[in-house]
Amino acid sequence: MAGEWMEAEVLPPQTESAAGTEQDSTATAMAVLDAIRTGSDPQKVMMSLLGQAADQPGADMLLKMVGEGGEDSNEALREELREEIKEEQAEAVGALEAAAERLLAENRALMRRLEGLAAAIGACPACFGDDLLCETCEGAGTPGSRLPQAAEFHTYVRPAVDRVGAALRRAPARRPWPRHAPANLAAVETAARAGARP
Repeated sequence: MAGEWMEAEVLPPQTESAAGTEQDSTATAMAVLDAIRTGSDPQKVMMSLLGQAADQPGADMLLKMVGEGGEDSNEALREELREEIKEEQAEAVGALEAAAERLLAENRALMRRLEGLAAAIGACPACFGDDLLCETCEGAGTPGSRLPQAAEFHTYVRPAVDRVGAALRRAPARRPWPRHAPANLAAVETAARAGARP
């Protein structure tokens, strides 16, 4: 409306050179992103783009800085990645070593227990008589093939035998036989007394 004061931000008109610079920077960014996405070396793309802009002031110095520091920074980055990978591998190897030690300890304990059980029942500790190619018994070491060892027998077998005996003593009484004799029982008894077959 006429006579009213309005605040407005006045932007200078965009010149042709500014629009061109903006388009160039967009194209540069897109070229670098394409290089990263395709697996190319983005540094080479940057170097070629800087080479194209060699007519601009300061481009020579920028090219020299990128060219000198590029290889050193890449090598430093590679070395840093190598160190990280070595640390991760060392951690993984340490975890595997700990797991292997734990499994070996468990295996040794189980082997001792298995040998004790085999001695308790008089069986081959390697195969319990199940393997005809066993180097220890050639399949003849079934339970009871040897005299059980007393200490192991009392450790492993005796508690089970005692438990079974106690369970049998507590077993419910059987039903008594029927009181009524079958009808033909009298004939069988008479024939048995006479010495004849029914």
